[in-house]
Amino acid sequence: MIPAAAAGLRMPEGPAEVAQLAGLGIGAIVSLMDDDANLNLYEEAGIPHLWLPIKGGTSPTVEQILRLKSFITENVSWNYY
Repeated sequence: MIPAAAAGLRMPEGPAEVAQLAGLGIGAIVSLMDDDANLNLYEEAGIPHLWLPIKGGTSPTVEQILRLKSFITENVSWNYY
């Protein structure tokens, strides 16, 4: 975890938990699940999100890493110091 910048957690369980994340200041979500569940909840909550499905035990592709880099550049503020 990087306070006020990046964290990892399990998949939120419904709209209330997604709203709680937004209320805590989570400004963007990257999902690595191979299931597209919850993407609509992030959309409804107005939270920028990126879905990079990765099968368990495998590594992301170069294309996925480049997409992640672009998403971070567009959606994350690193002014946390």
